[in-house]
Amino acid sequence: MNNTTSIFAAGLIFATVFPSVQLHALPARAGVELTPHRAIYDLQLRSAEPSANVTDLTGRLVLDFTGSACAGYTYKSRLVTQMTDQDGGTFTSDMRTSTWEDARGEEFRFENIEYNGVQQTSITSGSASRKEKGSIAVSFETPASGEVEFERTALFPTQHSLAILEAAFDGKQLVQADVYDGSEEGKKLYSTTTFIGRPLEPASGKMALGADIENAPRLNATTSWPISISFFDTATSGQRDEGLPTYELAFRLFANGVSGDLTINYGDFLIGGKLTRVDFTSEADCPRE
Repeated sequence: MNNTTSIFAAGLIFATVFPSVQLHALPARAGVELTPHRAIYDLQLRSAEPSANVTDLTGRLVLDFTGSACAGYTYKSRLVTQMTDQDGGTFTSDMRTSTWEDARGEEFRFENIEYNGVQQTSITSGSASRKEKGSIAVSFETPASGEVEFERTALFPTQHSLAILEAAFDGKQLVQADVYDGSEEGKKLYSTTTFIGRPLEPASGKMALGADIENAPRLNATTSWPISISFFDTATSGQRDEGLPTYELAFRLFANGVSGDLTINYGDFLIGGKLTRVDFTSEADCPRE
């Protein structure tokens, strides 16, 4: 990945100076709650190297998050992009993901469907369960039945989000954790390194979200943090790829779990996502014991 050597060199210095947490065990809940919401981002190509064979890219990302600490968490996303290559050819990709994760982080279900235009090109679905000492066993339903097991302790996506927010609230600035999200045909584990910037207090002026964003005042009244996550491939055997990250994700994370504008860096091309709308949905309170 271009221009990342200096970034990670700085990151190593950063990690030796500031508080950090490395998650070899599952994190304990610290009272952080994620607010159910639907967020929409308009996507646009920011830069591309010749090797990427991309001259233009536009699209939209829609994220739906619902659930609670008693009902579990449901996450749905739809990513539609239209890409133009160096020969002028145009390709439309439509990726749809649906997952459910129980609140204890013991069970996880996923379904990923991809379309090229209107033609469905792939579907992967299955479930994962946590075994002793935190390892994960995955059972696949489509495109064919099968199983795979990851011996390393890994977090499911909502667990990972909660761990990052808990670290942010505690003043930690580095989180390292393995993550299983069912992507890449469900057979890949990612090792992640998350850098958490200094907290941004409820915003005004240049840091405030624009009035053109639905429900911006609610976010502007919420503390947030700049976040950067690097994702590294980890083989089924548990061997981490110590080279450059597969991709990097940077965004502004609000205390309620909403992400602001985002940047996705695939190495030879960079995509920017502008938050254009966020809607909050209500969930029933968990019953008191």
